[in-house]
Amino acid sequence: KSVSYAFLGVNGLCTLALGIIEIFQYRASISSQYYFTSKWNWIDIITIGLLSVSQAIDFKYCTWDDIDDLSQEHLAAQTVKSLYASVALLMGLKIIYFLRGYPGSSFLISMLFQVLADMLVFLVIIVIVTISFA
Repeated sequence: KSVSYAFLGVNGLCTLALGIIEIFQYRASISSQYYFTSKWNWIDIITIGLLSVSQAIDFKYCTWDDIDDLSQEHLAAQTVKSLYASVALLMGLKIIYFLRGYPGSSFLISMLFQVLADMLVFLVIIVIVTISFA
């Protein structure tokens, strides 16, 4: 259990550092309207918020033991795992965004975004067909 609290402490310090960086970015921006128009700033804010909420739930409820019943600790552990997975996905998006600046990977990242944009129409059609036959 002490390892879990040490992990939460290190994780909390990293979250605090990310929050301080975002505050500096906000103060360095031209205006608050300019800061909040960027989708990447929103991703950063949501990431810090989800990370803070998951750490608070983790600190209060989770023991990370094998819990087989539907107790409050088990539900909290499942929620924390889902929140941490969401944070990992959002941070992965941010890493992909930063990789666009390197000459070796910029073409690949641009190609990835183009493929995802092209797939969006196909996925909408698949969802409509799936819902209509469900």
